[in-house]
Amino acid sequence: MSAAEYETSHDWVIRIEAAGTRFAEQLELKATTQSQSGRTRPRFHVVSTVEDFDTIGRSVRKRLSVKSDVTYSCLWTQYETLNLDPLIEISPIFRAFHDKEPAGPYSLVPVLSDIGSVVPLRAMIIHMAMEERFSRFRSIDIVCPTAFADAPALLRKELPSNLADLVSWSDFVPNPHIGLSGYGSNLGGRTPSEMVGLGNLIEREYHTPSEIQRRIDLRPRRPRPPRSPNPDQKKPVF
Repeated sequence: MSAAEYETSHDWVIRIEAAGTRFAEQLELKATTQSQSGRTRPRFHVVSTVEDFDTIGRSVRKRLSVKSDVTYSCLWTQYETLNLDPLIEISPIFRAFHDKEPAGPYSLVPVLSDIGSVVPLRAMIIHMAMEERFSRFRSIDIVCPTAFADAPALLRKELPSNLADLVSWSDFVPNPHIGLSGYGSNLGGRTPSEMVGLGNLIEREYHTPSEIQRRIDLRPRRPRPPRSPNPDQKKPVF
């Protein structure tokens, strides 16, 4: 039984936020080292699921924003195991919020607090590259404090080679068991959604982080088209 199983939600959040800050510092150092010129700020596009957006996702965005240009996406994913033998997993994305893709080369940074399956992570990467058609990223730098030991190898098999070749992982604590809920068994049967108070699937589906709601409210509204005339409606006679 893992020590993490006994963590309170508060302690767990503090731990993963600290990990996000630490990994963001490493990404910043990597980007600075690889930069051809110190005149341009590194660019990062951070992608996180709604349950990770205000915890590890926020700590990564906050730390990277000190010396880099940071944009982000928030995804509402739904993991489901369809069959165990053979194992069939799906993770559709049914809501998404995206900043515009950075104008120049950047690092795509998927951020997750914990994974027991690579399927949600694969869905995140495929969604950004093939469905949203983000194309200017030069690396995919995964930030994840806890994952099962074979996650990097299995993710590589799940991705097209042109994407798999771009992937690198942060250091992570290997979890020996793959959780059937799509998260590591180190959470003791709980999920990151439950750890942040979004345990109910309906609540999670309709939850919008305050930062995203503010961004939505600031966006210009599309004007409604004029109503089409009713063909059965008679013109008034004066």
